[in-house]
Amino acid sequence: MDEEQAKLTLADYFDIHLDRAPKEGAELALDSIVLVARSIGGGRVNVVGLRLPEDEEDVVPETRAAKFKRKLKRMWSSVAGI
Repeated sequence: MDEEQAKLTLADYFDIHLDRAPKEGAELALDSIVLVARSIGGGRVNVVGLRLPEDEEDVVPETRAAKFKRKLKRMWSSVAGI
């Protein structure tokens, strides 16, 4: 990573390197780790997760039902103020 890239936020990094609008679950490789967009707001990535090389073996794809439950839980938390 060069000096200019080191000054970027992770949201900026997604904007520059992703060839489409970001969605939850979007991934970008950064050397040996993978950046994963966990939350999107205003068309930008708000929360970024990391997938480390040793995690690659344990990754289980999230089902549609699990994604729906996670989104519903997040919406309820914001409404209920939890």
